[in-house]
Amino acid sequence: MTTSPRAVTGGLARTYAAVVVSFRYVIVAGWVAAVAYLPTLTQSSGVASLVPTSSPALRAEYTAARLFGEPLDAQAIVVQRAASGLPVLVQEAAVRNAVNLDAGRPDPRPGGRAADTEHRRALSRFA
Repeated sequence: MTTSPRAVTGGLARTYAAVVVSFRYVIVAGWVAAVAYLPTLTQSSGVASLVPTSSPALRAEYTAARLFGEPLDAQAIVVQRAASGLPVLVQEAAVRNAVNLDAGRPDPRPGGRAADTEHRRALSRFA
């Protein structure tokens, strides 16, 4: 009868295995106790849950939402990017579009009026 070759392991691995096997019931009981007695983790509501409720930025956002009916800042940012850099014409068009929106001239492209329309609707509540 032949025996299979014995795996070569270090002393640290053998000691760890011996401790885990010896204390397996204690480890399981510890996990059960942790689940039963530790406070539950709540579902995060995004980045806002990381900001203290007394922060000036969060208070400003609440004030804007109360006054305008919606927050004035976007929760998402759209970035136009090219790995080799944007061509100068594309950069100029982006700046021209931003200046036009800032001056109150809407974007003539289809679907380009959404940001301008929302901004005007929010500001019209003060007029």
